[in-house]
Amino acid sequence: MVMKYIRERRTIILAVVPCTHDVATQQILKRAAEVDPDGKRTIGVLTKPDLLQEMATKNAVVDLVKGNRKDLQLGYFVIRNRGADDLTSDQAQRNSAERAFFNEAPWNQLAGSRLGIDSLRLRLRELLMERTKQEFPVVKREVTAHLKEKRERLKCMGEPRAHTDQQRMYLGRVATQFQDMGRYAMDAYYTGHPVFSKKPDLCLITRIREASDAFAKALFERGHHREFQSDEKPEGPVNGADMAEASAPGIVSRSALYQISFDIPDDSNFPELDGLLSEPFFCSYPIRGDIKDYIRGI
Repeated sequence: MVMKYIRERRTIILAVVPCTHDVATQQILKRAAEVDPDGKRTIGVLTKPDLLQEMATKNAVVDLVKGNRKDLQLGYFVIRNRGADDLTSDQAQRNSAERAFFNEAPWNQLAGSRLGIDSLRLRLRELLMERTKQEFPVVKREVTAHLKEKRERLKCMGEPRAHTDQQRMYLGRVATQFQDMGRYAMDAYYTGHPVFSKKPDLCLITRIREASDAFAKALFERGHHREFQSDEKPEGPVNGADMAEASAPGIVSRSALYQISFDIPDDSNFPELDGLLSEPFFCSYPIRGDIKDYIRGI
């Protein structure tokens, strides 16, 4: 859960570390470095400075707060909270004791803006204002984008249809829209609805024209049994023996007759097309040769 929150780039990370422990080995600082390697949004908060006994340890903390380590751009703060046995002092007494403690050496070497809970609270308030001014336009754009997306999804669901009359009206509009789309497809009025630009397969009259042209070409090239003598060298068998090689394939399909850029539905998968589509067939190329020789042979 901690990693979930500190990964958010707008989050200010408060890495609380007791002065009695080695800062370099603290897990919270390692995790903060994973999501904030530049230290731009991590504040180190050092606690329990009153428990330090050795002057060397105190000086190490002082150097850390002065910024000699420079691993956090927002720096470190030192605060002194009430002890576990202090159950009677109020907030004012707690703050007074903290100020008195930081007036002693070596803490008085540090800037007052880095000492005490009041300094930390003021700095957090400033950071919050800066982050708000910086991130508010971004948040506004994100909210607007999400709102637009949700509205579009809601619009795709259609109007409320809780009652019979509303359901009847909705189905009527769907049927009318379907009829309009069918009429647009047959009239080649493809700008009448955006679906035609998204799904070219619905451009019905264009597909019919393409299939008709392909069929006309196949009929022109293969619609006769014999080829008249011509200067050109058309495709197809030269004699009857060659016709065996140009015979129909084992499985006949419409693509065996002509080539088009789309697939014509199979009426076995679409029973409603039964009776509308002719059976696929194969038409061999005409026999090439001199028609006069053939007539003489007869």
